[in-house]
Amino acid sequence: MKNLLIIILTLSATFTYAQQTVTWKGGTPGKETSWNEAKNWSNNRVPNIFSDVIILDVSTSTFSTPIIKSGTIELNSIQITSNAKLTVGENAKVIVYSHAVGLYKENLNIEGTFIVMGEIENAELKNIVTHSNN
Repeated sequence: MKNLLIIILTLSATFTYAQQTVTWKGGTPGKETSWNEAKNWSNNRVPNIFSDVIILDVSTSTFSTPIIKSGTIELNSIQITSNAKLTVGENAKVIVYSHAVGLYKENLNIEGTFIVMGEIENAELKNIVTHSNN
């Protein structure tokens, strides 16, 4: 019985921390653009190091594009779709470990730090810090 309980807890932890896709929706009253507001995300949880984040164009729905004002945000991956926007404030740092897609000057305003440790696809920004393990 004790071994069964250990196995169940281990599997539970594995599923809890496995990568999951989370999509920005925004628009929570009083916190419409806050990255750190759980209700602004499709799964009602703020993204973390295990998250594959998708920032969609909200210009026809909530009109609330995400803003990271401060702190360090760690993500597995990020994709910013066409016409979507993300602002990284002066006191904020974003670290993307796996890959980033759609980093254009029209949709990503970096006042702080944006670091991509893995691959970058479809980008034309000069102020992204990249790191290669090669």
